[in-house]
Amino acid sequence: MDNTISIWIPIIAALSSSIITGLITIAISSLNKKAELEKIKTQSMINAGVEFWKTHVEIAKIKGATTIPPMSSYVLHMHKVSEIMFDPTTTKYNLNSRLSEATDLMIEMDKFWEEQTAARSKT
Repeated sequence: MDNTISIWIPIIAALSSSIITGLITIAISSLNKKAELEKIKTQSMINAGVEFWKTHVEIAKIKGATTIPPMSSYVLHMHKVSEIMFDPTTTKYNLNSRLSEATDLMIEMDKFWEEQTAARSKT
């Protein structure tokens, strides 16, 4: 009987270690995939903000505007919009109010930059 038990110990140990290794590999792969998706989402949001800003610069040049909000305002706006887009609680019923939050955030950031610019011009 002791020989039967001693034969199963290495088999059980090998199986359990391979199962544990497999679970760890799956967990690491899942974390890497989430991180990669977040990285892609962040890059896309930044690129969209930059392109949005470039478009507004061109429009401002055509219209003869003398100032335009800094690029960071557009990137922040696109970040907020992407949060809204990927939030599972966003529905067609609350989309307008949620997008107005993103617009309000950009307006507040514009006010901040205007105050900073005014303060710098006084010194």
